[in-house]
Amino acid sequence: MTEGKEARISLWQVRWKFMLLFMLPGFALIIASFLVSPEARTDDGHPLDTFLLVMGSFFIVVDLGVVGFLSMRNRAKLDFARNALSGTAEVLEMSETGTTINDMPVVRFTLRVNDGYRPVRQVVHKQLFSYLDLRDIHVGDTLDVRVHKSKPDKLLILT
Repeated sequence: MTEGKEARISLWQVRWKFMLLFMLPGFALIIASFLVSPEARTDDGHPLDTFLLVMGSFFIVVDLGVVGFLSMRNRAKLDFARNALSGTAEVLEMSETGTTINDMPVVRFTLRVNDGYRPVRQVVHKQLFSYLDLRDIHVGDTLDVRVHKSKPDKLLILT
């Protein structure tokens, strides 16, 4: 990493406009469930109002579940970064695993880790990176890392 560059943690972004857009059909179905006739039935004979209410609730629950999952994941990553030991890691090897998430590659690193608390050790670590962050990391670079206090092989590379 370059000198003077502030380390940061990559977190999942919640795209609120998309989430609200995904919730709109749910709200529309719930509202429609109150507007249809109680005698209305689906093709297979189930009450239409109940079907619309269940489907609308499904949209909303899935959306809230995704937001909740991302929030908990971000909170766990921030807690890890705050409570872990600061250290450095020299990149010995790096390669893409072939897995991508949201067009971002999961990268496998072989690192020589020094946290100042335990002996220097070699660790194999996988982490998701954006291509923009990845272009600044090369074999031989020294990176800022956070190392778990009780699990020395668990770490987080700060970009």
